Amino acid sequence: MSRTFQIVITLAICAISALSVSARAETGQLQTLQGKRAAVLYPPGLESDARDVLAVFSDAYDEVRAELGFTLDYRPAIVIISDRKAFSDATGSRHISAYAVADKGLIVMDYSRVLTKPFTLKGTLKHELVHLVLGRHPGKAMPKWLNEGVAQLVAESPAEIVLSRSTSVLSGAVLSGRLIPLTDLKNGFPAARRGMVLAYEESLSFVSFLEKEYGRDALISILKGISSGSSASEAISDVTGLSMIELENKWKLKLKAKASWIMYFSNHFYELLFMLAALVTVYGFMRVIIRIRTYRDEDDDEE
Repeated sequence: MSRTFQIVITLAICAISALSVSARAETGQLQTLQGKRAAVLYPPGLESDARDVLAVFSDAYDEVRAELGFTLDYRPAIVIISDRKAFSDATGSRHISAYAVADKGLIVMDYSRVLTKPFTLKGTLKHELVHLVLGRHPGKAMPKWLNEGVAQLVAESPAEIVLSRSTSVLSGAVLSGRLIPLTDLKNGFPAARRGMVLAYEESLSFVSFLEKEYGRDALISILKGISSGSSASEAISDVTGLSMIELENKWKLKLKAKASWIMYFSNHFYELLFMLAALVTVYGFMRVIIRIRTYRDEDDDEE
């Protein structure tokens, strides 16, 4: 084991010591499985799952490197916690399934929510790996909304927050004028579930807006600018030519236009449904009429 890797494992154990009593009781029995790009600390009996984590992490690492161009100069430690209550107590939230500690090269996952679903596992690892990558490069602190927005964009899901299909609150916030200003999401997200979900959705929406308007290369240039010492506002302005206030207003206008159409269809759903059914009925009736006339013409030709 290299000295750098020993340091990472030591930091991981130190970080684990800050967990709740029940989590410490579990992590005191953790076993270690070393891989080429990471090490997995896991409870006894989960070695096969730990090997799966290493394999999926390797793929996630390659994908993140290809999409962002950033890499790690160390092998992180991935800790599996199998006790959901212990994990919730440690994070202080029932809505989080994983988290990353960039300055310690550490990823901690709730086994019961992540590892049991392979597609969730990869998304989670990509999401947390982005946090490690962005947190590793020197420069000014990256805003929480940008960090989370990029992580969701690359992972293609808000993997670290436990969501349901009906959780989305962005459209409602847009129409009611209750969007959270991005400046309020610079250092952290709300603890309440609804506010937390809205913060994640806003982060992804704004970062996706930047990518669609200016391209993935522009987004990467912004990240590189921050890692070089520019503030997020400065880096974004240098790349886009607009201030954060101008960009945020432009983003909100697009959201309002989109949300208005969604609300229109929502408010007129049954009318549109009945109209569609009527059109389908008319279409079917016309086809029957045409078919009857065709049969008559064929009969006349035979006679």
